[in-house]
Amino acid sequence: MRIAVIDLGTNTFKYILCELQDGKLVRLASDLQFVRLGKGGISDGRILQEAVDRAIHTLSDFKKQINRVGADEIVAIGTNVFRAAKNAEEVIEEIYEELRIKVHVISGEEEARLISFGVQHEINFEGEKGLIMDIGGGSTEFIICDEKKIYWKESFEIGAQRLMDAFYKEDPISLESQKEMYDFFDEELASLNEQISIFQPKKLIGSAGTFDTIRSMYEARTRETLTEEKNFVGTGIFNAMYQELLTLPRVQRLQIAGLISERVDMIVPAAISLQYVIEQVQTDRIYISESSLREGIFWQKHS
Repeated sequence: MRIAVIDLGTNTFKYILCELQDGKLVRLASDLQFVRLGKGGISDGRILQEAVDRAIHTLSDFKKQINRVGADEIVAIGTNVFRAAKNAEEVIEEIYEELRIKVHVISGEEEARLISFGVQHEINFEGEKGLIMDIGGGSTEFIICDEKKIYWKESFEIGAQRLMDAFYKEDPISLESQKEMYDFFDEELASLNEQISIFQPKKLIGSAGTFDTIRSMYEARTRETLTEEKNFVGTGIFNAMYQELLTLPRVQRLQIAGLISERVDMIVPAAISLQYVIEQVQTDRIYISESSLREGIFWQKHS
């Protein structure tokens, strides 16, 4: 059975069209577009009409792509921006009236569970516990698990767009703003830090957009392609990239190989949140998973 899964995020919309071949997920088509559904409204709990128009345009294009290849089912999932918006129901209704695509809004806890389901099917945990981190625009999900079991999971409203709105006051970002973010994380992520102490995950695994960007920057910098066998970035190399992101102004960040213009701003607060978590886990590797929420939904349909 061919299933298309569309992830309607705060910053990006993306879909995969997959089927099962010999017990493995095979991607037949995919796309990602920067819709910025939360732009201008997420901090006030609303989705603006111009953002809805961008969403409908993108979803219409996705639907055409999916229909060209052919799918038995289309699943559209709304995440943090829909959970937070007061006008989410009206937006969902407008999308359905225009495109006959029904958006299903899931809780933060369910989002975390599905992310882990996708990652567990891809990453070799080698019998150890890992901490999965999925940085979105509106929320960031954390899951402590191994290849079979989830020990703890939580969704926090500290997505990159929210962090930008709250802390990104100067470019490049000031040391004062960086300290404010760290103080904020100490408070907001107290439960995460407690669970890290309890379960002591050995692997830090990143999924979704921020980590795709880190992968691209790493591959451009080292001319080395990450593979299934070597799917991590050392924290030493990450630290060099991190220092560039924090100290270079926007015009120079745009020149960084592997960093696309659509992520040139949001990568800064996202990288700071990642650096904070690296320090809590005390790891020297960031494993990068190609699988996340969409793949988790696919595997759930086949479980």
